[in-house]
Parts: sequence; structure tokens; C-alpha cells
Amino acid sequence: MRASLYPVAETSASNFPALRPGRAARLAGLCVLIATVLAATHAGAAGPSVTATWRVEPAATKPGVTDLVLTVDLEKGWHVNANDPDRPYLIPTTLEIGEASTVGVESIRYPDAVVHGLAFAPGTPLRLYEGTFAIRVRVAREAPKTFEATLGFQACSDEKCLPPRTLAVPFAAKAGSR
Repeated sequence: MRASLYPVAETSASNFPALRPGRAARLAGLCVLIATVLAATHAGAAGPSVTATWRVEPAATKPGVTDLVLTVDLEKGWHVNANDPDRPYLIPTTLEIGEASTVGVESIRYPDAVVHGLAFAPGTPLRLYEGTFAIRVRVAREAPKTFEATLGFQACSDEKCLPPRTLAVPFAAKAGSR
């Protein structure tokens, strides 16, 4: 006699109820609607729009030196902490240059911070960047053709802060730039 702890059930198409054509279409439409809502919710949770573009400027004060300027545009209603947020628990905005010594980086200069309080931290002025701001990278020669770079930041609104993020901002010299 054969005994089984887990009896095997026979599967057949008759075990599943058939969907009528109209019901199947409604079910498919419902699945598409749920997927759309989830995608929109996920996109909203991803945070603000952040774009960054490079431009090349000859350094006015030193011949043979070049300033590479990363202009960052942050969606209205959002801010990021300054590079020097003055509180150890805040995530600073940073620009990391891949192979900085090969690129010839002399310095990275961050903009002056905007200082003001927010609703979630009344009476506590914070050092922030908002809107459009520029980070300047000084190189000790002409602009390199390309290099890898990343922008690290934590985006916050007046009500919430999102997890820290890293955005790839590779540099590629345009033809004729200097």
C-alpha cells in the first residue's frame, strides 16, 4: 500500500472557471490600470527632477588652467543640503571625479549656500542649495576629452527627505570647446 503525506491532485482545465470574453477584457483593463497607478506612485516616490550639464570656461585668473562648471537644476519645491551642511547627520551634496589626478583636478568649489529654516525644523537654519546652482572644477590644463563623475545628494522638500541618491554626470568635451 502506498501512502503519501502530500496527496497529488490531478489538474485539469475543468478545475478553473472559464472567463467570458467581456470579463477577460475587464480583468485585463483592471490589470493595466493597477500597473499604471503603481508606476505613477513609484515615479512620484523617486523624487524631484534633477538635471546636470557641463560647460568649459577658461580660468580668467590663471593661463593654462580651465574651469569645468557643472550646472545643476533642481525641481521647484525641493532642495539639497550644501556641501558643508554644518550638522554631522545631514547628507552633503558632493561631486566625485573619477581618476581626479589623471584629469588634473586642482579644486572643486561649491556654491554659497542659501540659509533658512524649514517647516520640519523650525528655528533651525539649514545650509541648502535650491533651484539652479553651479559646482566649479578647476583643472591644471585644458579640459580633458572625457571623465566619469557622480553627484551625490539628498533631496528634501519642506515636509520630507528622500533617501540619498547618486547621479552619474559624465563629462564629454564638445568639439571646439575651450
